[in-house]
Amino acid sequence: MDTDELKQALRAETQAWRLCYARHCNAKYRDLMMDTFRFIDDMSRRLDRPINDLNDVRIVADALHEIRLKETDIDMSIAPIEVRLSQMILGSFFCDK
Repeated sequence: MDTDELKQALRAETQAWRLCYARHCNAKYRDLMMDTFRFIDDMSRRLDRPINDLNDVRIVADALHEIRLKETDIDMSIAPIEVRLSQMILGSFFCDK
């Protein structure tokens, strides 16, 4: 009984599923990182403003408060990205850019 064709078909199917999984992970975690980058850029712009009056102090204080509130969310979103990336590297799950 020759099973070479079955093995080849299963390998091809497995590779297709791995590629699909890698694309899904790439899209999901890219969106999470982009959200984090947007937040950091927004906060950087708000904190880089020159302070001339009390309104500027209020804006900076609000930005710092918002950073403190989002700090745990950012930490919790980065950890799964690192884990998934290491799993993809170890399992050789790569997709086209």
